[in-house]
This record gives sequence, structure tokens and C-alpha cells, in this order.
Amino acid sequence: MKRNFKEYWTYGMWTLLMIFIINGCQKEKYKESTSDEVNITGYLENNPDNFSLLTDILFRSKTAGYLGAYGTYTLFAPTNESINTWIKRNGKTSLDDFSEVELLDFVKYHVVRDTVSSTRFTDGKIKTPTLYGEYLYTDIVNQKFRINKTAFINKGNIICGNGVVHMIDQVLTPPELSIAEIIVQDDRYSIFAQALQETGFYDTLYYNREMIVPAEKRFQTIIVESDSVLKAQGIADYAAFKYKYSTLGNPKNPKDSLWLYMAYHICNDGKFVEDIIASSSLYTLAPKEIISTKFVGTRVLLNEDIFNGVFESGAEIMRSRSDMMASNGVLHESKQS
Repeated sequence: MKRNFKEYWTYGMWTLLMIFIINGCQKEKYKESTSDEVNITGYLENNPDNFSLLTDILFRSKTAGYLGAYGTYTLFAPTNESINTWIKRNGKTSLDDFSEVELLDFVKYHVVRDTVSSTRFTDGKIKTPTLYGEYLYTDIVNQKFRINKTAFINKGNIICGNGVVHMIDQVLTPPELSIAEIIVQDDRYSIFAQALQETGFYDTLYYNREMIVPAEKRFQTIIVESDSVLKAQGIADYAAFKYKYSTLGNPKNPKDSLWLYMAYHICNDGKFVEDIIASSSLYTLAPKEIISTKFVGTRVLLNEDIFNGVFESGAEIMRSRSDMMASNGVLHESKQS
């Protein structure tokens, strides 16, 4: 449905408000230029067969003016069909059942304030976070680009006057669980999960979006070991795990070896496999302890080094059970202890 000038003026005023709400006091550099291309909001309006519901969401959330203004944006645009599926999945019957705040969060999670074409997609996170403040993950499956391991791009690199639109076949939703919750809810990690709780690192890795945490702690990375990997080392349960590693009998003591063992598996910052490959080491929460990284063929190896003339094979990241997104970071699984 076309909007008249008065409506655009009204939403333009809301845009100024939205810039302060979404961006806070951060100073960002914008690429400001004019173009004969229609801007993102206009493109969606011109293609109602695919995007009439998304256009409606923009106006309901008062972000139509924001994405109709000059700037540099990337919109991952769900189709009408995918939005209808999302509405039903949430137990609703129409967009009328969602609050303005909910629809604003919807938009913010689908928008990156940068122009990101598919040439910048890798098996890893998009380097610029969404307006929601969290990262999107891209990979390729059957020669098609996929976002967050759920949504495929049906049509990408649609150039607009103020950025890029990628049409996707599923609505993107932020991860519901924190790293701590993912681990304790997976039976494969029962020993590791109990160790997290006993050492206090469960609280470190727990997060809900109402919490205020230091910026450096907002996203974290953990490398977990499954029960089967620990049992291959002769550790049948948590009691055996504690017996082997706890030197002081108090796992919450930062000087206890079990505390240090768990700290050594955790890093600040959310690092996907791509980020691990690109770095030569990971700085862990264990004081002055790092994990060396190496990429050999298709294998990502941790701590494969020669120490005092002795070769140490280290451990390999299990790619099929890594890059697991959480609300506060990413989880990887190691094939060896």
C-alpha cells in the first residue's frame, strides 16, 4: 500500500527519535550519498507480493522512515510466507497480536548497519552486529547461502539507494538460550555441566537479555568436552573428574586446578570457527594461559605444538558440533580432552 507525503513526514520525525533509541550515544561514520535507486523501504513497498507484511512491520514499529533514509544498511528480508509462518509459530493470528516493541526487535535483528553483499559472507559471523546488538552467522549449504543455520537466501544482493536487501525464506530469531543453558540441557555434557556449576562458571556463562554486563563479557566462547571424551580418559562421572583435577578440594577457588581447568576452556568474545582459524591463539580466562590454534587441511587443531622437543598432538574441534550460537556467544566441542 502506498503512503502519502504526510505519512512519510510523520515517520521521518519518528526516524530522528529512532536513531537515538537504536544507536544511543555512539558515533558512527555513515556513507551519505544520493542515488537514483529506490531506498529499502521503497523497494519493499514496490514488491508487495513478497514484502507487504514486512512493510507493515516497518510502519508498525516506526522504522519505515529509518530504512527509507540515506545511510548504509543491509536488510535480511523475510517473505510474506515466512512471516505468516512466524506469526503462527508464536501462537498469534496476525501482526495485530504483537506489540510495537516486539516488532521493533524483529526489525532490529534483521538489519545490519553496513552494506554487506554476499561476497562478504563466510562460514562465520557477519563482522558488524545487527541493530539488535547480536551477530548473524552465515554459511553455505548445497551451494546456497544460509543465515543462522535456518534461513536460506532466495534472492540476494538487491541494491537499493541506501544499502542491500537479501530475501530470506525464514524469519530470523535471536538464540533463546545462553551458553550455560545449552550445556546443562544437553545430556552429552553432563560431567562438564556439573563442573561448570561446581566451579561457578555456570554463572559466568549464564545470560538473559535483561542483564547488564560489561561489554567485554557480553559475548564469550567455550570449548566443551562431551561425556564420551572424558570417559575415554577414564573419567566416568563428575566425582572422578573432581578427584582427578581438584587439588584443593574447593573447585570455586581460583587457585584450585579444577577451576583453572574450566577457566582454560572459556574465552571472552564470541569466536566462531572462522575467527579461531584466523587467529594463532585464544586468550582464556585462566590467568596468563592461552590456547594455540592451527588450521591443517580442513582440521582446526588446538594446542598442537612441540614443547621441550616433544610433539603434542593437541585436540581437534568437532566441526559438526561447533559454531553453536547462544544468546551470549558461541559453543564448540572438542574431539579430545
